[in-house]
Amino acid sequence: MSTTGRRSDRKSALRKLSINVSQEIGLRLKRLAFEQDVSESSIIEIALREFLAHEPRRGWESALRQKGATLRRTPEES
Repeated sequence: MSTTGRRSDRKSALRKLSINVSQEIGLRLKRLAFEQDVSESSIIEIALREFLAHEPRRGWESALRQKGATLRRTPEES
């Protein structure tokens, strides 16, 4: 199989997300991606995998709130 074929298969298995982050986080992400020669999306995917793998489901609400998580859209936007 060609490299192009594998890339095409990988793309079809991905789900696109659009997120808002603070300017500070965005700049840190961009810098890290540049320094490590990887994509910003791959860094975000790895960070989410690590968080979801290690954070116990019970207590997520309080853990997320303690880390500053908020609802960033109004119910009408859902």
